[in-house]
Amino acid sequence: MSKITSMLAILIPCCVLFGAANAQQLSFRNKYDIVYNDEPSRIIQTSDGGYVVVGSFSTAFFQIYPFAIRVNGRGDLDWLSGRRIWRGQWYAASVVQTGDSGYAFVGGGAYGVNRSILVRLLPTGDTLWTKLFSNGTAASFARAPDGNFVIVGCIPFFPADSARIFVHKTTSIGTTIWRKEFSVGFAAYAHDVQMLADGGSIIAGTSLPIDSDSAEILLLRIDSNGDSLWARKFSGSNRYSKVSLADAPDNGFVVLSDTVTNSMLLLRQLYLVRVDSLGRKLWTKSYEGGATSFAGSVSRTVENGFVVLGTVGNPDSNRSFAWLLRTDSNGDTLWTRNFILDTVTVGTSVIQTSDRGYAFTGWSRGPSSVDLDDSVFVVKTTPTGFVGIEQEEFSVRSFLLHQNYPNPFNPTTTIKYQLATQSKVTIKIFNLLGQVVKKLVDGIEDAGQHQLQWDGKNNFGSGVATGVYFYRIETNAVGSAISSFTQVKKMLLLR
Repeated sequence: MSKITSMLAILIPCCVLFGAANAQQLSFRNKYDIVYNDEPSRIIQTSDGGYVVVGSFSTAFFQIYPFAIRVNGRGDLDWLSGRRIWRGQWYAASVVQTGDSGYAFVGGGAYGVNRSILVRLLPTGDTLWTKLFSNGTAASFARAPDGNFVIVGCIPFFPADSARIFVHKTTSIGTTIWRKEFSVGFAAYAHDVQMLADGGSIIAGTSLPIDSDSAEILLLRIDSNGDSLWARKFSGSNRYSKVSLADAPDNGFVVLSDTVTNSMLLLRQLYLVRVDSLGRKLWTKSYEGGATSFAGSVSRTVENGFVVLGTVGNPDSNRSFAWLLRTDSNGDTLWTRNFILDTVTVGTSVIQTSDRGYAFTGWSRGPSSVDLDDSVFVVKTTPTGFVGIEQEEFSVRSFLLHQNYPNPFNPTTTIKYQLATQSKVTIKIFNLLGQVVKKLVDGIEDAGQHQLQWDGKNNFGSGVATGVYFYRIETNAVGSAISSFTQVKKMLLLR
């Protein structure tokens, strides 16, 4: 096909299909090798039940290109579209389906290229047209009922570390209607956008103070002409955190990010903020998936709850897994699922599907892979978050670390944990400085429920002082395809 370039001709499907007999419970877990450093950014479900994923890949010469792939409802690859333009320094950030069953995606320039692209694809994946826009890199966009597009992103300033948000409205053929810019704080970055019934938009991003790694979650409401109606800030984000936006009941919104809980131990947790239609905070929730949890995306479910995707672990240290979290309308956890497609597994975007299951995308890398050897994956789960009949039947096979009890405690507390399979287990207690206070477990243990007690003493048998402590479990499965699990929880000792 003409849309597949010579570099893309090395596409190698690497698929494992777990299909339930009932089509309504269809699930799969597939990987797609595109070129190098394949990193998807967004997934959508198409009107015929398939899926389109956009992202970027690299070449051996460190050029970055946007890509779009379409897979059918069983995860089989239908087509791949790669677009080489303007020296190749581009990424694709977001995608929508258009009224003619085609697609449009938006992206920005990589390596400091301060421009944006809007690409229109036919239903076959062939390029219909491409528009380039100067002065700003796009992060997301949304399609209005009339077919127009609202693109959001940031205008960086070099060499100063500051930025402004831009909002760019175009017609369905990419012609500019209006463009607005907003300065919020020392620097402001747009991450996500949604269209509203009145023709306006809600934009989610971050606002940064000067000379700080901390950041505030930013919500910006504009009308149909791009004029600001209100802006709200909420503490709890980080300079390098991703922000995702979803609508909520009663015309409200929910925003996902991640927040640092302990900078010395590099601990982060997912952070969900629920607001009303005027941006007033209703509640916040934090979710600890492990030692480090990075935000991916959030979507509203038809049951008026939310599905959250994150990454637990550190991809730079070659240990991470995708973490799928389902909540009710109040943000309380209903269930969580861990997904390991390789030694490094990173989740980026999640949606609820038409059969009330879930589909998410991300990238994975093996233990011996070089930096430019990431593969795209798409996972489709059942409504309960499982893949395949076997996993549904054996849902008890999961790793868990429970909150200690009692907490606060004096002089002893009980820690319970669950192993999905026989594993090499290490459980350590740390103080606020990140120093190991006590090693509680270091050996191979069988699958099942376990518990132990800590008496508030260190490795030398001396009692430790009143204060906050962290306990961390690390596992490596023995003789199993399930890789490592890491989780950290906090406890308080009161003497």
